[in-house]
Formats: sequence, C-alpha cells, structure tokens
Amino acid sequence: TEKGPILAPDAPGSLPNNARKGLPRGVVIGMLVLALLVALSGIAYLGIMAFSAIQAGSQSQGETSAQTGLSAAAWQDTYTKVISQKPLFTDSLQQNVNGWNVDTEAKRMCLLTNAAYHVGSLAPHNAVFCRNTKLTNLSDIACQVRMTIVHGNGGGIFFRLTTPGKGQLQSYFFSLDSNGTYNLWADNVFHFKTLLHNTSTAIKPGLNQSNLITVIAKGKLIALYINNQYVNSIVDNSAAAGMIGLFAHDVLNATEVEFSNLIVWKVAMPLQCNQDTQCLKNES
Repeated sequence: TEKGPILAPDAPGSLPNNARKGLPRGVVIGMLVLALLVALSGIAYLGIMAFSAIQAGSQSQGETSAQTGLSAAAWQDTYTKVISQKPLFTDSLQQNVNGWNVDTEAKRMCLLTNAAYHVGSLAPHNAVFCRNTKLTNLSDIACQVRMTIVHGNGGGIFFRLTTPGKGQLQSYFFSLDSNGTYNLWADNVFHFKTLLHNTSTAIKPGLNQSNLITVIAKGKLIALYINNQYVNSIVDNSAAAGMIGLFAHDVLNATEVEFSNLIVWKVAMPLQCNQDTQCLKNES
C-alpha cells in the first residue's frame, strides 16, 4: 500500500499550487472524492484529510480474468447477453426529461446543450459530478454511455454511490482519459483505491474522439468495456449499491466531456466463477 500525501485544499476540489506537477493517481482520486462530497453535501470546506492509494499497476486481461474467475471470452459473452436484454433505463441526453443536474458556475458545468449532456470542470485541479435523481439505490447493473472529451483530461461514469455518513462516501469511478488510459477507482469511507489502471487498444485516444464505455457490476464482480470490447475486470466490495452519474476531471487543464445515449440494464443472470474464487458463483 502506498500512502498518498495529505491534502489541504485551498477550495473544494482544488489542490495547492505546489502540488500541481507530477500528481500521482492517489492525489487524483482524493481530488475526485473531495469534489464529489462537496457536490453532494454542500460542504464548503473539508479541511485536511489523509488517504491511501493502492496502486494496481498494469494488469493484462488474463491476469484480471484469473482474479474474477471468468475468461476474457466469457466476459465478452456476458456483455453480449446483458446488452441484448430490455433496458431498465434509457436516456439520449438530448434534453432533460429524467432529472439531471443542470447548473453552470465559475468552476463547474452540468448542461444539456447541442443535443448532449456536457459536464465541465472549468478550472484546473478540479472535478465535477452530475447526478441523476432517478438512478438511485442500484446494485447489479450494467451502465453504458457514449463520451467525447472536448478538451482537457477525462471523465466517465460513477456508480453505486452513497453517503453513509457526514463527509463520507462509498462509490466506484470508471474514467477514460484523453491520453488513452482507463481507471477504475473506489472509495469506501476515505479508503481510496486504484483498482484498475491501464492503456487499451480499444480506446480512441485524443480529443473529440467518441468512445462507448460500459461497466457491468454484479455483486463483487466488476467488468469494464470500451467500444464494445472487454478490457478488464476485478473482484471488489468497496460499494454495494447507490446512485449513477457522470463526471469530468482535470489534472492540469480545464476539462469538458460530452455524454450521450446513456443506457442502464439490470443484471439478473448469474455470473459463473471457478472454484478458486469467492465471487458469487451461486448468486442469481
């Protein structure tokens, strides 16, 4: 376990000037969580907080498939079966008919415009989270959205988000960055973890590139897909159920991400595991 630095933010979601170069993934996770807690609870200042960042490192599909007890081919087959079902929820994000946050401030933007949902972190070293009032208390689900990074660093989906206590958070964050990397982060009451971090040939890197991202979460099993291709999976129990939303984050540059065609499916089918893993092989 690698200890992250102590954050003493000048303002919610920001980092001191002397911390702005060479930010490790742990700092990015802390930045995201600070910003999200502010957005959810209206806390104006969170004070000094320490956190640990578990660096997952680069993992091949074979290694993570061994962790979850499912091969890459099996996860790809699961994806095909899940998205062929009738969706639980769909939203083109062309207009606000499903209770999305809509606001623009000095450092944030959640705005439906030009037939898409634009999430913007308008100041460096900031993160913005846009919630949906209908997508709450969800556990075993698949969530898919098309995203385009207009400028800046990256963004994606957060899921299973709850606030169990004042200033506390449980959630997962699936992020795609303009440099061609993806991340799966988790927080369980200030225990911040990098679960998965890697590059993938499935990603269309750079700005103004459209990428379709999908997460399947069934109990402790979580699998990630980019442009209809399985890329990675893991067993984790940091967060059990909660809300779904969209986010944008920046490290060095103000960021804007355009989202469209969000779909949510309920995952009711069992995901079979091998005998060496403890990952819900008998759950339906």
